[in-house]
Amino acid sequence: MTWRLSPHQRDAALAADRHVLVSAGAGSGKTRTVVARVLFLLGIEVEGRRTDNPVDLRQIAAITFTNRAAADLKLKLRKALRDAGRRDDAYGVDTARVGTIHAFCGDVLREFGLRRGRNPNPRVLEEGEALELVGEVVRDTLLNALERRAVPGIERLLTSRSPFKIRGMVEQLLDESDRLRSIAANREEHGEDEQILIDLALESLRALEWRFDDECVVDFDRMIVWTRDLLRNDDYARHTLRRRIQTLIVDEFQDVDPAQREIAYLLGDPASGRTDTTRLMLVGDAKQSIYRFRRADVSVWRQVERQFQAWDNASVIPLPENFRSKTPVIDFVDATVGRLLDSPLAGGEHADYEVPFEPLTVGNVAEQGDGPPVELILVPTHESGKDYSSDEIRLIEADAMALRARELNGDGIRWGDMAVLLASWRDVDKYRRALERQRAPTYVFRAEGFYERQEVADLIVALTAIHEPYDDRALFGFLRGPCVALKDESLLGLALALDGTPYWRRLSQGEGFDLLAREERRRMEWGVALLQRHIAMRDRVTTDRTLQSLIDESGYLAHLALMGDKIQEIANVRKLVRIARGMRKRGLGGFLQTVTDARSRGDRVGSALLYGQRDDVVTITSIHAAKGLEWPVVFWCDTIRQTASWSAPDPLRGRDRIVLRNPAVDHQRDEGSAWKELKDSIDREAAAEDRRLWYVAMTRAMERLIVTGLPLGRREKPRLDTPAGNLWTVLPSFPAVDGSSFERRRWQGAARCRAAGRSHHRDLKCCWGGRACIDSHCRVHFARRTETSAAHDPGWYATLGH
Repeated sequence: MTWRLSPHQRDAALAADRHVLVSAGAGSGKTRTVVARVLFLLGIEVEGRRTDNPVDLRQIAAITFTNRAAADLKLKLRKALRDAGRRDDAYGVDTARVGTIHAFCGDVLREFGLRRGRNPNPRVLEEGEALELVGEVVRDTLLNALERRAVPGIERLLTSRSPFKIRGMVEQLLDESDRLRSIAANREEHGEDEQILIDLALESLRALEWRFDDECVVDFDRMIVWTRDLLRNDDYARHTLRRRIQTLIVDEFQDVDPAQREIAYLLGDPASGRTDTTRLMLVGDAKQSIYRFRRADVSVWRQVERQFQAWDNASVIPLPENFRSKTPVIDFVDATVGRLLDSPLAGGEHADYEVPFEPLTVGNVAEQGDGPPVELILVPTHESGKDYSSDEIRLIEADAMALRARELNGDGIRWGDMAVLLASWRDVDKYRRALERQRAPTYVFRAEGFYERQEVADLIVALTAIHEPYDDRALFGFLRGPCVALKDESLLGLALALDGTPYWRRLSQGEGFDLLAREERRRMEWGVALLQRHIAMRDRVTTDRTLQSLIDESGYLAHLALMGDKIQEIANVRKLVRIARGMRKRGLGGFLQTVTDARSRGDRVGSALLYGQRDDVVTITSIHAAKGLEWPVVFWCDTIRQTASWSAPDPLRGRDRIVLRNPAVDHQRDEGSAWKELKDSIDREAAAEDRRLWYVAMTRAMERLIVTGLPLGRREKPRLDTPAGNLWTVLPSFPAVDGSSFERRRWQGAARCRAAGRSHHRDLKCCWGGRACIDSHCRVHFARRTETSAAHDPGWYATLGH
C-alpha cells in the first residue's frame, strides 16, 4: 500500500480470520481501514504482511448506508488496486458486491426467491406507492373485520375511536413488520384494546403479504425481512452464500435494525466459533447513530458489542484517532459533549440506547495555524437586564455569524471551506439572509421540503387546473399565479359577477372579460387560451411533456430569472420535470395524486443539487445531512433550538409493546402509569440521540469550530432541552455581562492532563480551574445589539481578542 495505517487501523485491517466490530470514531479513517482489509484479503501486502489464503474480489461483499457511500468506497478501492498494480481487479470493482443493504437483499432474493415460492424479480415499490398500497389493504381489512367479524372485539375499539383513527393506528404498526411481530409475541401482556389492535394489524399484515405476492411487488422493509427469513429457513441458500462470501463488510453498522443484524449473523454465525462461515467486519460509530426516524436502533450496536467482547473468535477494535480535526477542537468535544454522553439520563448505568463516550485522540498533530480553533459567539442580555426572545437571539446570532464568516473570508479562508449547521430548517432563512447581507454566496443543501417549495407549488397548481379546470380553487390559483399574474381585485370582480356558476364554463367562453381593465383583459385572454391548449393535449402526451410545454409557453423560467438569483428555483423546476418523466405511465391524474400523497405524508424529498464540495459557496445544511462530511470551518448555529417537541402518537410504540391512549382523558398527565412509563422511556431515547447529534455537529470541523448563539441570560437557569442549555452546564462561568472578564482557556490542557493518567472528568476540572491551562486556543465573541428602529442592526459586534 502507498499509505501507512495507525496501529489500530492495522489491527482492524489484518484481523481477517476473526469477526470484528470496528468502533470507528469521527474522522478515524474507517474507509481507509476497509480498503486496507480488502487489499489484504486479495493477497496484496499491507503493512509488511500478506495473507497465506488470498481470495477473489467476488468473494468479498460490502454493504454501505447509501449509494453515495458505495460509490466513494468503489472509487477509493479502484485507485488503491491500480496503485498496487492489480488492474484486472480494479476493472472488476464496478461489478463487485458493493452497495446498499437493499441492493444486497435484492440480489439474494433474485437468486433464491423461487425456493421460498416467491417471484425472484419483484418490482420494488417507491415509498409513496408502498404507503398507498398499505392504506388500501388496511381499509379493506377493516371493512372485512366489520362485515365478517374476522377480528373479535373490533366493535369495542370503534366505540371509542373512529374508523379513520383505527386505520391510522394499523398503518403505523405495519410500518415495521418485524417490530409488529415482536409486539404480537407479547400479546397476552397487553390490555384488551391493545390486543384487539394487534390482531387487526396482524390480519392486515397477512393481507398485505398476499398482495405483495399476487402483484409481484415488494417494499424496502419487506426486502430485508424476506432475505432474513430466507437465510433463516433455507439451509441451502444460507450455506451457499457462506461458501461464496468469504468476508462481509457492513458500514455504518450503528444504524442497522435487528433484521439487518440477523442477516449478518446468519452468514457469519459468530457465536458458534466455526471457521467455515463468512467472516464479519462490522464498522461504525455508535456516537453517530442519529437516524431513529429511519428505524436505526443503536441498542443493536450495544448488544453486538457485548457479544463480540464475550465470544472467542470475535473482537471489538476501536479506532480512537481523529485525523480530521485539530487538537483543541477534539479536546473541546471531549470536555463538553463527551461529558454529556458519559452522564446516563436516568442515573445509574447507561441504558442500551445510550452510548458512553470514548475520548478521541489526534492522529495527525498538524500545525495549528492562525487564530484559535474553537470560538464561542455569545448573546448578552438586553440593556434593561432582560433576556432577548428566542427569535431576537437568532437574529443577533445570525448577523454575528455572518460577520465572523466575512472576517474569515477576508483572512483568506474560502467561502467553500465554511458550513453552517442547523438542527432544524425552521429558521434557515434568517441565517441565509444574514450571510447574503455580507455578500457571502450560499447554498442551502436540504434533504427535504421539495414539494413545499413555492416554484413547485406554482406548477402543481397549474397542472391541477389543467387536469380539472372545474376545480375553482386550482383555476383561480393558476390565473393569480406567475403563469398569468392577474390581480386579486380582478379575480374578485369576476367571482362576484359570475356568482353561482362553475367559473371555467363561462370563462372559457370569454364571459366577464369586458369587466376587466385592458391590460388585465389581455392577460385573462392569454391565460384562458394557454389553459385550453394544455387541456386539449393533456390526454395525448405524457405529463412531463405537458409540464415542459406549460413552462416554455408561460415563460415561467424567465419569471424566476427576473426575480434575481434564482438558480435553486430553476433547478427545482427541472427536477419536477424529471420526476414527471419517471411517472409517464401514471398519467397526469396519477402524478398529481402521487405528489399530493407525498406532501401529506411529509416525504423527505430534497431540492435539486446545485454545487459540489469544490464550489466556493457557504453550505447551509442540517446536522443530519452533514453526517459523513467535513469542512475546515464549521458554524454550529441555533443552539437555543429546543428538542423537537412531539405529539405522542396513539398508540405509543416501544420495541415489544404498545400502549393506547385513554380516550376518556384530555391531557397526557391524566394517562395511566403504563402509558407514562413508555412515554418517559421514548423521551429518554430521543434525548440520548440529541446528545449524539451534537457530537456529530462538533466533529464536522477540521480546523475551526464556532459555536454560536449561547445566551448569557440563560446560563444560570439553562434549559436542558436545548444544546445551549446543556453546554452551559459544562462550560466555565462567564460572570461579566460586558465581557470584560471572559477567560480564554486552552482546550489542549485537557489532553495534557489526560496524559498524566487522569480521567477526562477530572481533566475538565483541571482544564477550567487550573491557571496553568489558560492559553489562547479559544476565542470568545461578544455580540452587542444596538437598539434602533430596524428589526436588527449589524452595527454591533465586539471581539474579545485572542
